[in-house]
Amino acid sequence: VVWHNRPYEAIIREVVSGGHDLLLKMAHQNDKFESLIFTPLDWQLLRKCPCPVWMVKDKVWPEQGSVVVGVNLSNEESYHDALNLRLVSLTQDLAKRIVKDPAIHLVSAYPVAPINIAIELPDFDPNTYNNALRGQHLIAMKELRQQFSIGEE
Repeated sequence: VVWHNRPYEAIIREVVSGGHDLLLKMAHQNDKFESLIFTPLDWQLLRKCPCPVWMVKDKVWPEQGSVVVGVNLSNEESYHDALNLRLVSLTQDLAKRIVKDPAIHLVSAYPVAPINIAIELPDFDPNTYNNALRGQHLIAMKELRQQFSIGEE
């Protein structure tokens, strides 16, 4: 047991000092919404942990269960490409240990143009910008999923 006013820092310190390559974190289910609810601790770990974080629940894995992998498809930092490959590969390996033919899904998010930019720059068309950005992410997602034989759906 480690007492710390910021639990995510203590967990990350343990991950680093122990040289761990995966963190399993229990996610809690809310009966009202029938979905996983992530706590601030979950979000801090997902954002800052230096190794992959696998959110799990204490239920038997359903036969048709699926796994979602969050990837970063922005080209801002080159290390994201290698991390994406590692995350998807590790997820496929771990998921196949749980279920014979896992349904693996990739998810990515990107920021759209702020609404106020159209006011500040009259010639700027946020729809064109957003569509171009979406297109770039769809192409990057297709390239990534095809490397791992993950279907379009």
